[in-house]
Amino acid sequence: MINHFNRLNPHNRTETYPKKLWNEARMICHYRCLVILSLLLIYGCAASFTGQGSASADSWQKVTFDMSRLDKNGLYGPPNGKRSLSYEFCVPNTEEHKAEVKRIDSTIQFIAGSPGRIGCDRSECLCVGSAHQKDFKRVLQNLAGLEYVKLINECFFE
Repeated sequence: MINHFNRLNPHNRTETYPKKLWNEARMICHYRCLVILSLLLIYGCAASFTGQGSASADSWQKVTFDMSRLDKNGLYGPPNGKRSLSYEFCVPNTEEHKAEVKRIDSTIQFIAGSPGRIGCDRSECLCVGSAHQKDFKRVLQNLAGLEYVKLINECFFE
């Protein structure tokens, strides 16, 4: 580090003084750049995690049934009587919305004109899917992440 008294003393300037001053200025510049880059990185990561966390939490609130009772295959019940859990939700009755849902969940069946227990209106299409599929939690989270999906309820076939 440079002795600041010597640096400010005009009578004590040697040949190496400009070099020391230049090196100190470069170091200060490097430290400032590191601080700025660190802050940008921290801000970017925090914004990324905050966005994902809140979106995930909000989307999971749309799923109204208890997923903890499902095993890794999306099945529930006693060991000798496992069965699949079916779920239902409403989407706007357009081909684009149906195609998007079908890309996310290949088990979906569309039942237009039926309100289901969930109560789809005339402009919506009832969707019924099964938890018995690969990565069913990711599938449900992606479905719940769609802004036009309001709720995902367990489906009871009565």
